[in-house]
Amino acid sequence: LAAFFVLIASPAALAQQGYGKIVLENNMSVTVDLWVDGNYGCRALAHLTCVTQALTGYHALKAVATDGRSLDQILENLQQGEVYTFRVWEG
Repeated sequence: LAAFFVLIASPAALAQQGYGKIVLENNMSVTVDLWVDGNYGCRALAHLTCVTQALTGYHALKAVATDGRSLDQILENLQQGEVYTFRVWEG
């Protein structure tokens, strides 16, 4: 006998599924890497941007410049279809 299990997600759980985008806007004179929840997201060359996709929800963002400077930011709640911009600059 084979048993099949069907998982039924609640409507609330289904509503929370999805993706948004995180844009790293690099206003620095060096290259910057974006990390999302400790995972590599993308790389923005000096004075350019890059984009990565992330699941909806809360995220820990970290921008790390090639010269060693870093900036942490908490993304409170990325919504489905949202485009969130993380801006970094000199100073």
